[in-house]
Amino acid sequence: METPVDAGIVAPIITSMSAIPTAASFKQLIISALLVPMGLMICIAVILAFQIKGLMDTAIAVERSDRILAQVNALEKLTLDMETGVRGYLLTGNEAFTSPFDIARSQIEAETQQLRDLLSDRPEELERLNRIVGLRAQWLAFAHEVLSARRGGQDYMTIVNSLRGKGFMDASRVEFAEFIKLEEARRDVLSSAAHQSTRNTLLLLGAVSLLGGGVLAWLARKQFLALGNTYRQALVEAQELNATLEQRVTDRTALLEKRSAQLTEANRELEAFGYSISHDLRAPMRHISGFADLVRRSAGPKMDPDDLESLTTIYDTAKNAGRMVDDLLSFSRIGRAQLRKEPVDMDALLSQVLRDLKPETNDRQIDWTIGHLPPSVGDSALLRMVLHNLVSNAVKYTGKTREARIQVGASTDGPETVYFVTDNGTGFDMKYANKLFGVFQRLHRAEEFEGTGIGLANVRRIIMRHGGRVWADAKLGEGATFSFTIPKLPSDGTDDDTR
Repeated sequence: METPVDAGIVAPIITSMSAIPTAASFKQLIISALLVPMGLMICIAVILAFQIKGLMDTAIAVERSDRILAQVNALEKLTLDMETGVRGYLLTGNEAFTSPFDIARSQIEAETQQLRDLLSDRPEELERLNRIVGLRAQWLAFAHEVLSARRGGQDYMTIVNSLRGKGFMDASRVEFAEFIKLEEARRDVLSSAAHQSTRNTLLLLGAVSLLGGGVLAWLARKQFLALGNTYRQALVEAQELNATLEQRVTDRTALLEKRSAQLTEANRELEAFGYSISHDLRAPMRHISGFADLVRRSAGPKMDPDDLESLTTIYDTAKNAGRMVDDLLSFSRIGRAQLRKEPVDMDALLSQVLRDLKPETNDRQIDWTIGHLPPSVGDSALLRMVLHNLVSNAVKYTGKTREARIQVGASTDGPETVYFVTDNGTGFDMKYANKLFGVFQRLHRAEEFEGTGIGLANVRRIIMRHGGRVWADAKLGEGATFSFTIPKLPSDGTDDDTR
C-alpha cells in the first residue's frame, strides 16, 4: 500500500518543477535570438547598399572628370602641334614641317566634339570651350595668312611681328590652363568626397555592428539571469524537499528523476543558446549570407519557387556586395596611391602572373603563345595587376572554348611599347566597346561569367597614370585582343608623375 502523500508537500514540488522552461519555450527563445541578429543584418545591408550607391556615383563622377582632363590635354597638345608646324615652316621654308599642323588640323574638330559631349550639362565649361574654339579660329585665320605670304614670297615677317598670332595662342594657353586647374580642383573635391564617404561607411558600419552587438549582449545577459535564477530556485527547492521528505516521498523518486532529466536537457539547450549568441557576436556580418544559405539548403526543396529565388537573390547579393566594396576601395586606392616608378622586368611579371593562375589552368587544355615582353619603367605592383587582369580575363572567357588559345606579346614600333593579350574566347560586339573600361560595366551576364566589372576599370586607370593608352578589338564568338601602351622614356629613365 502506498504511503499517503501530503498535498501541502506535493504542491511546492509541482510548483517548482513547473517553473522550469519546456523544450517548446526554448525553441521559441532560440528562434527569437536568431531573428534579432537577422533583422540587424538586414538594416546593416540597407545602410551599406545606400553608401555603396553613393560611392559608385562619386567614382563615376571622378572617372568623368579624368576623361575631361585627358580630352582637354589632348586638345591643348593638338593646338601646340599646329603652332609648332607653322613655326617650323616659317623658319625653314620646308613643307615637311607643316605635317604636324596638317595632322592636328584634321583631328582637332573631332576631339573638340568629344569634349563638348562630355561637357553637355556644364554650361560654364562649354562657354570656356567656345572661347577656346573662337581663339583657335582666329589663330587659324592668322596661320593661313602667314603661310600664304611665306609660300608666295611676300613679306610674312610683318604679319608675324604684328604679334596677332602670339596673342591668340597666349590667350588659348591661359584658357587651357584655367580649364585644367578648375577641372583638377573639381576632381580633387570628388576624390576627397569619395574617401570621406568610404570612411563614413566604415565608421557607420562599425558603430551599427557595435550597437547591434551591445543589444544582443544585453538580451543574452537578461535571458541568462532570468533562467539562472529560475534554475537555482528550482534546484534549491528540489534539494530541500528531497532532504526533508525522502522517507515520505520514496514513491515519487521516479517523478523526480524524470524532472531531473528535463532539467539536464534544459541546461544543454541553454548552452546551445549561449553558443548561438556568442557566434552571432563574433561574426555578425556573416549572418546574412550564412542564414540565407542555410535556409536554402535545408528547406529549399520545400519552399515555393518564388520564395526560393528571393532567398537565393539575398544570398548572392550579400556576397556580391562584399566583393563590390573591396573592388571599389581598390579602385579608389589606385587613383590616390603615389606611383613608384622603377625599371620593370615585364617578362618576370608575366611569369609571376602565370604561376598565380595555375590553379585555374591546371585542369584545362590551353595553347599558350608567350612572346618576349620588353622591359618598361613604372610601378611594378600596378603593372602586375594590369597583366593579371588581362590574362585572367583571357582564361575566364575561353572557359567555354573547346580549343583555347591565348597569346601574350608586345610590339616596340613607334614612340611607345604596345603590350597585348589575345584569346579566342567568347569575344564581344564592338559597338559596346565604349562600356568596357567603365566602373561596374559588363558585357556578359553574371550567370555566364562571374565578376564585378571593376578589373578593366582598374587597368585603364593604371595605364592612364603611366601616360599610356588601353583599348580592345574583338568579334563576338571569335575572341578579343586587349592592348595597352607604356611610353618609351629617355635613357636617363627620369619621369615624374605629375598627375
